[in-house]
Amino acid sequence: MPREQPDTVAELHVVILCSGGLEQQSGGVGRLMLYVVDAWRRSGGGPSYRVVDARGPGSIIWSPFHLIKALAQITIATATGRATLLHVNISVRGSAIRKSVIIMAAALLRRPVILHLHDGHFETFYNGLPKPGRALLSKLFGYASKIIVLGQHWRQVVARDLNVPEEHIVMLYNAVPDPSKKINKSRSRGDGGPCNILFLGRLGPWKGVPVLLEALQSPALRKLQWRATLAGDGEVETYQAIARETAISKRLDFPGWVSVDTAEGLLRRADILVLPSQGEGLPMSILEALAHKVAVIATPVGSIPELIEDGKTGLLIPVGDGAALADAIRHLIANPDERARLAAAGRLLFEHELDVDIYARRLADLYTEVAADAASPTPARQPQAN
Repeated sequence: MPREQPDTVAELHVVILCSGGLEQQSGGVGRLMLYVVDAWRRSGGGPSYRVVDARGPGSIIWSPFHLIKALAQITIATATGRATLLHVNISVRGSAIRKSVIIMAAALLRRPVILHLHDGHFETFYNGLPKPGRALLSKLFGYASKIIVLGQHWRQVVARDLNVPEEHIVMLYNAVPDPSKKINKSRSRGDGGPCNILFLGRLGPWKGVPVLLEALQSPALRKLQWRATLAGDGEVETYQAIARETAISKRLDFPGWVSVDTAEGLLRRADILVLPSQGEGLPMSILEALAHKVAVIATPVGSIPELIEDGKTGLLIPVGDGAALADAIRHLIANPDERARLAAAGRLLFEHELDVDIYARRLADLYTEVAADAASPTPARQPQAN
């Protein structure tokens, strides 16, 4: 199909593939894209876009029907000139399968693709595939005009494991809105009360919830004044039951999944965000904590250590080390000046690198670059058959 180079970003028509769409409960990917399109709306500097959900809500058994619907939407958008390029957010397992089908369809429709790689499980997922599966996924990644990764760690994974040329890899840290730009959203942390500890994420072993509960029960922490909120979906009832059997049960709150607005309220009251994950891409909760000037304790997994420098912009503790986590929490509770110093450094990092307004402009510039390359006489790359 013929391609014309748009004169401005406003003339671009981008189809954004995002499992769950932009619903608040669709996870970090949906939240990121929601923040981005909101930034475009506010600035008036973004492309025309359409969000397509290839997975759909509810049970996974219905996802093939949603995938067929997504393919039909992309085909119609292409035929009517409403698909300059596809921005495909890809994760693992079912997401990788569905998005691979989308990439093959884009190749047939001769639409350029930007692949956006998420999920801290991807490296393990890819290396666990049989050899033909790895070869196919690598060839499909090779079709993409650009691949967005969440940091240097993921740049190395894509270049090394999937054999993607460096010039096709673009590093963009995730980003979040600046809470200081919202009216009537001032910080509401109190002085002299218990230290507020916050966990934001899916409750389960992968996010380090058992390690966190172990740390909070340490004798050193029992002597200090604190409260902890573990907010998120996942194994909520399991951890509520475990907490009821501990001596610290009255200090713990498990609100379950929370909306973006509720999460913002929790962050405004928080003093410390704790995320002792076993693996990550680049978690939105850490970026939101930095934006809200909350001190961060995390593990050095995924792209986290590229932003959280131990002792400078937060504290890093080894994966699975409950004693180290307890000591880090104790240190920040007992040293409010240190907590404030780390929070201020984290906020400065956010302002320079992680503001979604900056991110949205960079993404729009990338769309323009890919559209211009696609409109050139150079033939589009095609995924090669095995």
